[in-house]
Order: sequence, then C-alpha cells, then structure tokens
Amino acid sequence: MLIDDRLALLAPARSRWAGRSAVRLAELADESLILFLSSYMLNERILDACRQLGFTPAIAGRSGQIGFILELVRSGVGIALLPSSELRDLVPQAFAVAALIEPEIPWRIDLACSRRCSCWIERLRTRHDAGAMPSTGMRQAQPCSARS
Repeated sequence: MLIDDRLALLAPARSRWAGRSAVRLAELADESLILFLSSYMLNERILDACRQLGFTPAIAGRSGQIGFILELVRSGVGIALLPSSELRDLVPQAFAVAALIEPEIPWRIDLACSRRCSCWIERLRTRHDAGAMPSTGMRQAQPCSARS
C-alpha cells in the first residue's frame, strides 16, 4: 500500500470547529462541503458515508486542486474533508483542522506493478529516507533483492 491515511475536517479558522480535535461526520450535516471534481472516487466514499448517516450534504463547490480547495475553505465558502497528510503543513492560524471520526473514512492508494516497478519505488523511498526527496506519505517498501 502506498498511502494509508484518514480524512480530516478542514474549516475556516474562525469557524465553530476551531479548537476541536475530532468531529463526527453527523455533526457536519448542515455544512456546505467543497469536494474534489466528480471523477474523484474519494467523493463517493464521503457521500456514501453521509447517506449512511441519513443526510445528503450541500455541495458548495468542486476542484481538482487541493490548493484551490484550501482557498475556498479559507474564504468561508464551505468546509472540506481531505486526507490528513495533506493538512499537516498548514498554517495553524489560517484553518481549523479536526480528525474525522464516527465513521473514519480511510484514504488508501494501492499500486499493482511489476517487480521492476517495485524496485523503482523502493529506490525512491530510499532516496526519500536519505533526505533527497520531499515526503510522500509512502510506507516502507519491501526489500528488492532481485531485479526483473
């Protein structure tokens, strides 16, 4: 698995969510959401979880760019549910960030590839661990003992 993450709430700094460490999805029923573009599978996971709790959220906007979603949230257009790894380096005064609980919505990315591809990924991780690359949130690779 390349990425194993959970979604977190991103809200404007001066929202009612400021100071909260965790929030239940049901508490967000009256909020307007900013989602990724409709082709992103993550949207379906979010919307399915909302439906299971008995509500359909209002959608305030969509974007394929996290930076634009951040700006929409900062300006008060709505809130977003984003992978927590994408929110670690935010300026704390600009946003309220809280873990999403009950239910937790996982964000996982797997990659099926050849042995050669696996070796390439391992080399990238090794370079990252040596400080040559920025963090990707990737887990430690299995040793690549043979080349294909």
